[in-house]
Amino acid sequence: MRCGAYKLHFDTHTPELYNLLVDPHEDTPLDVQASPSLQAVVKKITAARAAHLATVVPVVDQIKLGYDDDYMLCSDPRSQ
Repeated sequence: MRCGAYKLHFDTHTPELYNLLVDPHEDTPLDVQASPSLQAVVKKITAARAAHLATVVPVVDQIKLGYDDDYMLCSDPRSQ
């Protein structure tokens, strides 16, 4: 999740923070523990993520529903 120049990865064992202006390829995560200002960035992004996830409503997996040829617009050669 991105906030300004910072991007926080949640898909790792522990969240990793990157400064995209300094490290656009995300090669080296920042040492968050060494900086109170970076800890504040992580806290802000984590709170925004939690607020967003609280609004997400699960839906039925559309792929598992199968398909109906009547709704396959891309397979219809007359499709506009």
